[in-house]
Amino acid sequence: MAVRGAEAAGRSAEPRGGGGREVDPHDRRSFLGALAGSVVFPWREIATGDGGWRARVATVDITPRRPLWMAGFAARTSASQGVERPLHAKALALEDARGRRVVLVTLDLLGLTTGVGARIADEARRRYRLAREQLLLNASHTHCGPVIDEMLAVAYDLSDAQWRDVREYTRVLEEKVVRVIGAALKRGEPVELRAAEGRATFAANRRVQFTPLGPVEHRVPVLRVEGRRGPLALVFGYACHNTTLRADFVRFHGDYAGVAQAELEQRHPGATALFVAGCGADANPDPRGTLDLVNRYGAALADAVDEAGAGEAIEGPLRAAYRTADLPFAPPPDRAGWTARLED
Repeated sequence: MAVRGAEAAGRSAEPRGGGGREVDPHDRRSFLGALAGSVVFPWREIATGDGGWRARVATVDITPRRPLWMAGFAARTSASQGVERPLHAKALALEDARGRRVVLVTLDLLGLTTGVGARIADEARRRYRLAREQLLLNASHTHCGPVIDEMLAVAYDLSDAQWRDVREYTRVLEEKVVRVIGAALKRGEPVELRAAEGRATFAANRRVQFTPLGPVEHRVPVLRVEGRRGPLALVFGYACHNTTLRADFVRFHGDYAGVAQAELEQRHPGATALFVAGCGADANPDPRGTLDLVNRYGAALADAVDEAGAGEAIEGPLRAAYRTADLPFAPPPDRAGWTARLED
C-alpha cells in the first residue's frame, strides 16, 4: 500500500447524454464541514499569523483493483468497466503553536456511511490519539466511484458475490484512509494559512429545471497552505453535485472535482489539491453528459482557485467541534392518505 506524504520542505515521496434516477444521500452551501456530523472548520478562525503553524499532506490511491458496482445512479445495469481517472484519498494535518491538531480527509467517493466513518475515526483515535472532533471526512460526491459497504443497498441489485467484493474493497479502503491520516500526522513544516474566494458559474439549480429562478451558490472558498517553497496545499470547495457524467458512464472517475484537483497539482508542482464538497444537493453542473464538459468544468474550478489570489492572512487559535444531528422520519401516510394523494 503506497501512501505519498509531503510537507512544506522536501515534498518528494512517495453536450448531454445518458440518464437515470440519482440516489442522493446529501443535501446547500458550507465549506469545511459540509455535512451534519462532520467537524466544522470556520477557516477565518483557525489560523495564527505568528508563525506557529505546521502542516503536512499525504495522498493514497483508492481506485478499486477489480470491477465494482458504481455508486450514485440506480439506473446502472453493470459494474465498472475500467478506470478513466484514478481515485484518491488525501489528508491535510494542521497543528497550531500550542500543539493542537486537526486532520481533513477528502475522498473521491459518493460518500461515507455512518459505520465506515465511525470505524475510520475509532482506528485513528486508537493509533494516533486523534479525537473525533479533530477529524473531518469529506467525500466529493462523485457518482463515478464504487459502492461501499452499508451504502443504500436497496438502490443496487447486487449478487452475494458482488456484495462480498464491495465489503472487501471497503475494508481495504478503511485501512488506506487510516494510514493516510497517520502519514499526514508526521511532523510537518512551518506554514502560513490564507483565505481567499473565487467564482465558478457552471452550477445551476436543478429543482426549477435549470432556470435562473432557483438559488445557487457560485462562490469558491479557498484555503491556501503556504510553505517555504510555495503552496503546500490548496483546499477549495464548491456547492454543486459532482455529477457531470451520467448513469451511462461506467468507468471510475472523480468527475469535475477530480479534474480540478489534478489541474491544480499540475499548475503548482509540489502542492496537493483537496476538494471539499459543499452542500450542493439542489445544484447540478449544466449542461452535463460528456468528458469534454467534465474537463471544462474542472479547469474552470481550478481557474477560480487561482484567480482568487493570495487572499488574506487569517488569525485565531485552532478550534474544532463535533456534533451529530438526529433527523427522524415523518410518519408515513396511511391508505387513506395515499388515496387522497392519488386523487390530487
